[in-house]
Amino acid sequence: MRDLCTAYRAEHLPGKRANTARNDELMIRREILPRFGARKVADIRHAEIAAMHREIVKDRPYTANRTLALCKRLFNFAAHPDRRWRDRADNPAKGVAMIYESRRERYLTTDELKRLVAVLAEWPCQQTANAVRVLLLTGARKDEVLSAAWAQFDLAAGTWRKPAATTKSKKDHVVMLAAPVLKLLADIRA
Repeated sequence: MRDLCTAYRAEHLPGKRANTARNDELMIRREILPRFGARKVADIRHAEIAAMHREIVKDRPYTANRTLALCKRLFNFAAHPDRRWRDRADNPAKGVAMIYESRRERYLTTDELKRLVAVLAEWPCQQTANAVRVLLLTGARKDEVLSAAWAQFDLAAGTWRKPAATTKSKKDHVVMLAAPVLKLLADIRA
């Protein structure tokens, strides 16, 4: 399994988004290798994958489902005809049911928002504080803001064109920017 994970990392992680690759790496190191690292790929059983999923669900249900999905990808990778793990023709993770995930929604309260704005005003690195302000004002994802370039913004038209490479949907996305965001961006640029 350790060799399979190494091959998967080399072939699949470079083509993934940074966050996805980082999360896959964490799940491999924290969940999969400690349980199965020294085992032969062909020896892993469905019941063991299901038991791992049940164990992780107790404390971290979302991680459990992400780890199960990664196991499915790993064993599909192992079962591919071009792999050296051809003796594994099935996928022991197939058929293990993911648990229901309720939507996670968390919004800052008015008091929390006031405290955050106060902290940002005093933050030693205003570049970082401005990135957080853009996040708050646009609702954009962290990676979209941190990878943004000035060429993506048309302050006169009040738009931000996010390139497909930075969006979750892998499609170009044009965002209309509100006046407070435009002022903030103009101040940052100046």
